[in-house]
Amino acid sequence: NKFFSLGPMLSFLSTPFFLGIVLEGFLFNGKLIFSGKMNISLEWMMTYPPSEHSFDELPK
Repeated sequence: NKFFSLGPMLSFLSTPFFLGIVLEGFLFNGKLIFSGKMNISLEWMMTYPPSEHSFDELPK
């Protein structure tokens, strides 16, 4: 029974650390690791879901 109580205890103890990391990110505006400005690929130009037979040939 003690073994199975370790999971909820670990979740309970890790929640303040997670919230602290999120709060620190909002307060101190650190440098971005991933900016998401990579939307120049073909997938971002298509509608979702893509229509059938969208291409006559493979894109290069």
